[in-house]
This record gives sequence, structure tokens and C-alpha cells, in this order.
Amino acid sequence: MATIHLMRRNPVQSSSLRPEMKQLLDALLDVPAYVMGREMDILGWNTLAASLYGDFGEMAPRQRNWARITFLDPRARELFPDWDHKALEVVHHLRTQVARAPHDSRLITLVDELSAESGDFHLIWSRGMGTEMIRGPKRIHHSLVGDLTLWFEVLEPANEPHQFLITCHAEPDSPSAESLRLLASWGA
Repeated sequence: MATIHLMRRNPVQSSSLRPEMKQLLDALLDVPAYVMGREMDILGWNTLAASLYGDFGEMAPRQRNWARITFLDPRARELFPDWDHKALEVVHHLRTQVARAPHDSRLITLVDELSAESGDFHLIWSRGMGTEMIRGPKRIHHSLVGDLTLWFEVLEPANEPHQFLITCHAEPDSPSAESLRLLASWGA
């Protein structure tokens, strides 16, 4: 499979999570939330996000990345019943970030890696496909509580242009809300 090569120049430093952002994540007890960097690295998360998606802390830092999880971890297809849509969102995000920072060597290396290791990624990227992931419903399948429909919001903090705060919540009094309550109680 051909690797897609983009221009490499000076590396852009990896984002780090401000202590105040970590405090905010920890304060969100009933809402799964995490912070993602430009390259889709998961920089920080709260307990409920770890309960919902899996414990990011148990993952090697390099693997703690939504693009790698989506395209290289077979469990992603179980976690996201609408995996095709999730894949399109990931590619759109990476395309947008490459356009914003075409010389970010970490980002370019990630795109090259995914192109070489995932036929699905290579196909979607090469066809110029993708869809934006700002807000809306998504289905998650959790091994303990089953299927959840959650509403996502992707927020970009004003002074952190390379970081994104992602939160999700369930409709009040829905089966998904009850499932989140169960996960929160188990994670506590």
C-alpha cells in the first residue's frame, strides 16, 4: 500500500494539559469528558470518560490516540456501532489539522503511519472523504451497560488552539442516562 507523504519541516511540540483544564475535567462528575490534542492524542480525561471508553491510563501514551484507536484497534468497531461515521470524523479532523499546520511533523507522521497500516484509513484519506465532528448524537456500545446514545460537544478553548474539550451527555431520564449513572457509580 502506498504511503502518503506530506511536507516535513520543524516539529510542533506536543500539547500539554493545563492544570486548570485537568481540574475542570475532574469536576465534571456526571459527564464523560476528555481533552484531545491536534494529532488526536488524548491528553486528559475524567473518571467517567475512562469508564465509558476504557482506561486511557492503562494504554501506552503513543496508543492513547483516537486516530490510532479508531483505525488500528479492532475493539473500536465494537465501541462505535457506527464505526464508518467515526472513521469519517477522524479523517476530517486530521485533514483540517493538516491544512492548519502543514509542517507539523507529528501530524504528518501519524497520517503516514495510518495510511501504511490501515487500508480503511488510506481509502478514506485518498478519496478526500470526511465529515465534521462538532456536536450531535453518537452511539457507543459498552460491554457492561450495552448501547448508549450520547450527545457530543467539541469545544476549542480560546487560548488553547491545538486542544479540544470533548464532552458527552445523555438525554435526561433516558436509558442512556441510567447507563451513565451506573458507570459513574462503578467508577467512583
